[in-house]
Amino acid sequence: MTTLQPAALPDREVTAQIIGKHHMSNWFHVTQQQIDAFSEATGDDQWIHRSNIEPGHSPFGGPIAHGLLLVSLAINLARECGALPEGTWVLYGFDKLRFRAPVRIGRRIRCLTVILGLQDLGGRLLVNMRFVIEIEDGKIPALTTNCSLLCV
Repeated sequence: MTTLQPAALPDREVTAQIIGKHHMSNWFHVTQQQIDAFSEATGDDQWIHRSNIEPGHSPFGGPIAHGLLLVSLAINLARECGALPEGTWVLYGFDKLRFRAPVRIGRRIRCLTVILGLQDLGGRLLVNMRFVIEIEDGKIPALTTNCSLLCV
């Protein structure tokens, strides 16, 4: 893992090593308990996320994870696999955020992270990256997005 200073862009050699590199997280098991905690924290208790759905009544075949839970997990998985340099990161924004396939309870996901670019933003380092959340044995990713994080 490369350590970057928040107020400075890395030199060209370090930048060349970072941009375009693929980082793959370990598999992460999505549980009903995590979804219930997210529902409680956000107030989003829509029926598609609940475990008491009658069989055959959900268009997804059972309860699914919240899309925004997946976004939060993507950032954590990117950090854990070393895609984010050490530092304190705040969310700056998203582009092209797509929830392409539902993540059912009990499934495992992982995050492919690619650093797309680095730039100076008012003396702070802004990292632009691509997240792709894969579902184990799935053909379509659960989530794709470009994300910008600011090192403060």
